[in-house]
Amino acid sequence: MSKRKFRKPTQSTVTATMQETGGAEAFSFGDPTPVLDRREILDYIECTGNGQWYEPPVSFDGLARTLRAAVHHSSSLYVKRNILASKFVPHPLLSQQEFSRFALDYLVFGNAFLEVIRNPARRRGGDEDRAR
Repeated sequence: MSKRKFRKPTQSTVTATMQETGGAEAFSFGDPTPVLDRREILDYIECTGNGQWYEPPVSFDGLARTLRAAVHHSSSLYVKRNILASKFVPHPLLSQQEFSRFALDYLVFGNAFLEVIRNPARRRGGDEDRAR
């Protein structure tokens, strides 16, 4: 067996082949299609503000379901969440487990919120005694 059959064709062979086929060809794939059609802009009409909160046109329930729709949907998000949680330094107001939940919510839904809930009654032996 010789190694000659794996050699690239010479320049004369390439030139002869191009002359036989008649030149170069160009392809067209049609006009570009916009991502947001004009009729889809009407879907945002239901996103009116009521002064208290904003309700997006995307179903959060649908986003939560797509996380577990297939393994390849969730694996990258869990890896990112685990990397963030491994670099997080725990704080008295935010544990590592709560931060992990916060990070996953942000990665899945695109938004997440942290809120400190304080006891308005301030029972005896509560928050003020621990702060000293």
